[in-house]
This record gives sequence, C-alpha cells and structure tokens, in this order.
Amino acid sequence: MSIDVYIVRQGTPESRLLAQLGFERRSLQVAEWQGRRRSKGGFGRRPVAWRISGQREVETLCSGLVRILGEKNELTPEEEATLNRAQQTLATLRKRQQRARKRLRRELLKATAKEIRDPIVDEYLTRRLPLASQDEIDKVLEEVLDDELANSVDDLMYFADVVLSGKPAIWNEARSEVIAALMPGA
Repeated sequence: MSIDVYIVRQGTPESRLLAQLGFERRSLQVAEWQGRRRSKGGFGRRPVAWRISGQREVETLCSGLVRILGEKNELTPEEEATLNRAQQTLATLRKRQQRARKRLRRELLKATAKEIRDPIVDEYLTRRLPLASQDEIDKVLEEVLDDELANSVDDLMYFADVVLSGKPAIWNEARSEVIAALMPGA
C-alpha cells in the first residue's frame, strides 16, 4: 500500500470534506479524467479523481478525516470505509516514522560508540602491549574494530596477536616483564 499518494475520487466522503480540510480541488493534481475533449468531438473533460502527494499532505488529510468522521455518531458504510482507510494510512505512516527514527538512532549510537570506543581500546592496548608502537596499535584498531571482529577482550587480544605476529619474541619478553613487575618474587 503506497502511503505517499492518496487518491480521492469524486462523490466520496473524502471529496466532500476536501474543502473543510484545507485542500482546494483546483490546486490538486488530477489523477483521472472523464469524458472526451471537445476538439475530438466530445462535450469536454472533467476531473473525477485527484491525487494528494507527499507524506505531510497525506497525513494532514487522513488525520482530518479521522477527526471529522470519528466525531459522527452514525456512519454510512461508505464513510466507515473512508474512516478505516484513513486510520490504516495513519498507522502505516506512524510505523514508517518509528522505523526511520530507530534507524537514525542506531546510526547515531554506532557513530557515538565508535568515537567513544576507539580511544578506550587504544589506551587499553597501549597499556596491555607496552612495547607496541602507536602505528601498530592503530593498525590493530583499524583491522579489528572497523571490521567489528572483536566482541570481547579475549577476541581483541587474539586478533591483536594475529595482527602483530611479526614480533613474537618481543611479546613474550613484554609478558615476562609485566609478570615480573606484578609478582616480584616469581
């Protein structure tokens, strides 16, 4: 169901309420014509359906229809169908807006998390791997965090070891220095 375009046919409750809702038929785009042109031997063409385009305009029309038709005590079957259509369109519009808000929120959280996460992980790797240069730590951040490979500290250290595997003797030496500093008697 397309909710960016709402077709209003002549003789329906929507068309009778257009002026009351602030829409002027002359300014609306014609969706369907009836009759033949006079130049082709007819009596002339006249519009029988109008197109309301744009999410904001459709929302204005539907909320007005729900407001006006919802206040009536007794509805004809045609008015009831119009009310149901307007309510469904409004519900679909709300769902679309919620999905858009959630998508935007996820993107903002992801960007913010990256801005917050990178310095923290950088500091952690600098402390955990004291002999690693800043270029090597940046390489680990780029390869591991940008691809979102590490979901835990153990994963991060495993991938850091894989990325920095060119210096195994240095890492063993650094590990033994850290152990010696933490436990002087060992």
